Amino acid sequence: MVWSPSPKSGSEGPSLHLSHSIASTILPTCSSSSLRSWHTRRSETSRVQSAIETLAADPTTTWVPAGGAETDKSSQIAECDFSFADRALRLIVRRQPTKPGDQLSCDDLDGWRFRAIITNIDVHLRSGADVKAHHRLRGGGPEEAIRQLKGDFGLCHAPVANCFGNWLWWHAAALAYNVARWLKVLALPEAFATCRGKRLRLGFLNVAAKVVRHGRRLILRLPRAYTHARAFIDALGRAAKVTCLRLSRV
Repeated sequence: MVWSPSPKSGSEGPSLHLSHSIASTILPTCSSSSLRSWHTRRSETSRVQSAIETLAADPTTTWVPAGGAETDKSSQIAECDFSFADRALRLIVRRQPTKPGDQLSCDDLDGWRFRAIITNIDVHLRSGADVKAHHRLRGGGPEEAIRQLKGDFGLCHAPVANCFGNWLWWHAAALAYNVARWLKVLALPEAFATCRGKRLRLGFLNVAAKVVRHGRRLILRLPRAYTHARAFIDALGRAAKVTCLRLSRV
């Protein structure tokens, strides 16, 4: 379940992916519970795809620049009325020009890629560009965290038959993700703030080095060929400052 703010009250209301077969049962109940948006993939129903094609082919369609980060990608927004589960709603379509090297799709039209959402937010409350920009901002962080937890930290596995053992495994995976996140944000240079778990392990955690003692001091000797030596040393300094700050507060 993901969340979308209600334009009228500013409160949070749930937003669900719905199929047409169950929408007629769920929508009346959701409407009374301040549900504000319902989203659909562009290939989910033939009706949605047909509406997108009609909107794209109509020369009178007004396309406006998309908001947020999509402005730099030359994305555009248009919308039309749409009937879904016997309700009059808005179909908001975003089109983005394809570039050489992009993975093309069978339903791309005339060099454009289309995405659509269906919403019951009134047109007088928010424009189509505002609704679409909010929809895209809402899922970026959580979706990326889930992707890294599953792909980089083993959250997609249940390695033992015992439920309690799997519970411990998942807690360990979440703890490893948090520690890696703290390391990237608090210690590593900004260039590594969004690096994936594999790059973090190979670049900073699984480093071949030698610990030697000289002059009553411990010295960490890094290989000459280690490409991230400066970033590694800077990260140690930042981590030490964070530890000292934490101890002084305690």
